[in-house]
Amino acid sequence: MTFLCEALDAGSKVDRAAGIIHDVKVLGEKAPSKGGLPRGRRYELAAIREAVPQYEGKPVHLNHNGGEGEKKKARIVEDTFGVLRNVRFDESKRGAYADLHYNTQHPRAGQIAEQAEKFPHTLGMSHIADGAYVNVSGEQVISKIIAVECVDIVRSPATTKSLYESEGDSPTDATGVLSMNLAEAKLADIRTARPELVIELTESIKAELAESSEVSELKAKLAESEKNLDAANAKIALADRKALIESKLTAAALPAVVVTETFRAQLLEAKDDAALDALIADRKAIAGAVKGNKPASKVQTVIESKGVEDGTKSLAEMDAKEAAKAFRG
Repeated sequence: MTFLCEALDAGSKVDRAAGIIHDVKVLGEKAPSKGGLPRGRRYELAAIREAVPQYEGKPVHLNHNGGEGEKKKARIVEDTFGVLRNVRFDESKRGAYADLHYNTQHPRAGQIAEQAEKFPHTLGMSHIADGAYVNVSGEQVISKIIAVECVDIVRSPATTKSLYESEGDSPTDATGVLSMNLAEAKLADIRTARPELVIELTESIKAELAESSEVSELKAKLAESEKNLDAANAKIALADRKALIESKLTAAALPAVVVTETFRAQLLEAKDDAALDALIADRKAIAGAVKGNKPASKVQTVIESKGVEDGTKSLAEMDAKEAAKAFRG
């Protein structure tokens, strides 16, 4: 069991003759921030509403029966001060209220009644109960009151140490308390406890997804641009290569008849400038070897053929002597 504590409401009315303190605050929505909870403690209104029947008729004792986590002592008759009746949820005050029916013959009856009338903030209703909670960003959110054992009247309430809100009591969680931290909490728990956090996370995820979609789109466009750039660079390189070949052919002063499309294709396939120069030099030597031996029509016929005599060599594969022999044949 653990402790949930509320100060007596300043609006409480004491009927000493009947032995009733009316409108005692049983459970409110918010507890102040102290101790290890920077943002204090908040009770879900749904949890308060659901817990109302559990407080009806519960005994009210004076002081705690030992601190939380301490070994409990057997209650004695003098501990019991009264019971809670007419427990209800007050929509306007956003909390649970009740009438505390007390024993007018109790030795402390006069003292409690006097304090309730003159300085109710010095007394509090401390619950011995099991509660489910989630700690979120420094705030402890009570999502459910699981079971209520009794209620104790204590001094200096609401110090907000863990769920143990009485001054000087231990903040250590007691065995049997259903507690959840953020790492263990389920989505439904967080949605109930911190709906604004769920909305914030949802919007954040949407923004990240939108950004991710934009990044993917930009990457696709970049890839397409790089592809187009590669194609453009290839065209430029081809154009530059053709321009280089034409300049070398012009410089070599080769007869137009020996510069065939097949020869140009071979020049384009040359692995480097040295190979290119070698092909042009070889073609120039062939053209010089056959010059004057055959008419232009014969030269053209032989050059464009794929082989000579037995068809085993093309003109590009011949040296100057072989080419000259082919023309003389």
